[in-house]
Amino acid sequence: MSAIDKVILAIDLGTTYCCTAVFKNGHEIVIPIIEEDGNYDENKLDNEMPSYVTFNEDEIIIGRKSKMNFNVYMGNTVYDTKRIIGKPYNDKELQEDKRFWSYKIVNNSGKPYIQIDYEEELKEFSPEEISALLLKKLKKNAENYLGQEITDAVITVPVHFNNEQRKATKKAGELAGLNVLRIINEPNAAVMAYGLEREVDESPKIVLVFDLGGGTFDLSILKINKSLFEVLSTGGDNHLGGIDFDNRLTCYLLKEFASMYKNEIKIDDITNGVKRRIKAKSEHIKELLSIKNEVNAIINSLYDGKDLNITITRSEFEKLNEDIFKRIIKLMEETLKKANLKKDEIDEVVMVGGSTNIPKIQEIVQEFFNGKKINKSINPNKAVASGAAIFASTLSENKSEKTQDLVLKDVTPFTLGIKTAYGTVEPIIKCNTPIPARGVKSFTTYWDQQTTALIPIYEGERLFAKDNNLLGKFYLSDIPQVPKGKLKINIIMDVDENGILNVSATETETGKCNKITITNKS
Repeated sequence: MSAIDKVILAIDLGTTYCCTAVFKNGHEIVIPIIEEDGNYDENKLDNEMPSYVTFNEDEIIIGRKSKMNFNVYMGNTVYDTKRIIGKPYNDKELQEDKRFWSYKIVNNSGKPYIQIDYEEELKEFSPEEISALLLKKLKKNAENYLGQEITDAVITVPVHFNNEQRKATKKAGELAGLNVLRIINEPNAAVMAYGLEREVDESPKIVLVFDLGGGTFDLSILKINKSLFEVLSTGGDNHLGGIDFDNRLTCYLLKEFASMYKNEIKIDDITNGVKRRIKAKSEHIKELLSIKNEVNAIINSLYDGKDLNITITRSEFEKLNEDIFKRIIKLMEETLKKANLKKDEIDEVVMVGGSTNIPKIQEIVQEFFNGKKINKSINPNKAVASGAAIFASTLSENKSEKTQDLVLKDVTPFTLGIKTAYGTVEPIIKCNTPIPARGVKSFTTYWDQQTTALIPIYEGERLFAKDNNLLGKFYLSDIPQVPKGKLKINIIMDVDENGILNVSATETETGKCNKITITNKS
C-alpha cells in the first residue's frame, strides 16, 4: 500500500453503540456497518454498531445481530463493557451496575472478569478482551468498506477516564491488531467536527460541548480561534448516561408489576431474565417518550404467565430522573466555574451523544444558558467519530491541506500529586492546568537516618491517597542519613502535549536523582 493511501481509523468506542470514521480525500467519512454477507444499500446503511457480544455455543456474534437475539442468549451476551474496563472489582459503581446485567462478573485477582459458558465450559474474559472483539469487528468492517488494510487508529474516551481506564482501552486496541496512536477525549473530538465547518476568518468563539451518551457524560469548554482549539475546562461524570435513565424506568416498572400482583409476586423472586426483558422495554419506552407524550408498554407473559400493561407519560419519566437532571445542571455550573466564565460568555453550545435527544435534556440546557439557541449543526451520534477522524488526520504522514494547521491544546483532567507519610495526597499539578505543565514541590524525610524515600504518584481530587488512583511509584535510594526533616527532596512533575507524565525526585545534598515516566495516552 502506498503511503498516500494509508488512513487512520477513528473509533468512538461507546458504552451502547460504536461508530468509526476516516479522513480521506479532504473530508471525513463515517463508515457504515456492512452485514456479513457483504451486500448493502448505501442509502439504508446504519453507521452505528451496538456494543454487544454474544457467545453462542461455538461462535461469537457481535453487534446488531447480538443485540437482536439478546433474549435467546441472555446469559451469554455481554454489553456495557465500557462501564467495567479499567476498574477494580470492588468499584462501588460497578457493584451497583451488576444488578442490571444478565451476565456474571467474577473477581479475578482484584479485577472484574466476565464469566461465560462457552464451548461447553465456563470461561473468564477480561473487559479488554470483550472490547477487543468489538474493535476487531469495526476494523474488519472498515477494511471491507474502504477496500484497504488498516493498522493505525485513534480511540476516544470520556474526559474523566483515569490512567488505568485509558491503558485498558489502548490494550483492547492492541488485542484487536491495531496500533493505537492516541487516546483522545470525546468532547474534544466532537468540537473538531464542529470547528472544521467554521469559516477560517470567523472571530474567536468560546464553545461548550455537552456530550451525553449511553453511559457517560462529558463537558468541555474550548476557545476556538481559527485552527487553534484550546481547552479551558472539562467536567462530567463517567457514570451518567442513557443507561441510567433505562435503569430508573426498569426499577419503576418492576415495582409497578409487583404492585399489580402484590399477593402473588415478590420483587425478590423475579429472575434476572425477567428484569432484562423489562430493561429492554425501558430503553424502547425512553426513546418513544422523546417523540411522544405518553407510551403504553405491554410485555406479554412476563412472569408466571402474567402480563405487564402500563401507560407511562413523559412527565412521569422526567420525575423519575429529576435528580439526574439536577446533577447535570450542577456539573455545568462546576465546569463554568473552573474556566472562570459566566453563562453569557459562552458563544455556542454544541450538543452531541444519543441521550441529548431527550427533550428534558435540551430544555434544561437551554434554560441554563438563558434561552440561548442550541447548536444542532452536527449529527449527535456521528460527531465524536467524525471529529476524531479530523484529529487523526493531523497525525498522518500525509497531511491534509484542510487539517494540517489544526492544533488542540488540552488541560489536565485530574490533580496530580504524591502520597505523604500521613496517607494524604499533596497536589503538585492541579486539575484543569493547561498542558504542557510543570509542577515543583519540596519535601523532607520523615524518619531519622532514613536511607530510602518512596515516591507514590496519584491522580484524583480526594484528600486521601486510598480514594484516588495510583499511577506508579519509584524509590530514591542511598540518600544521606540525617535527622528527620533535615534532608530536602525536590519533586518535579512534567506533563507534555501527549499527556505523558514525567516525575523526578532529587535530594539536594548530593544531587542523587531518580525518575519515572507514566504514559497517560497509553
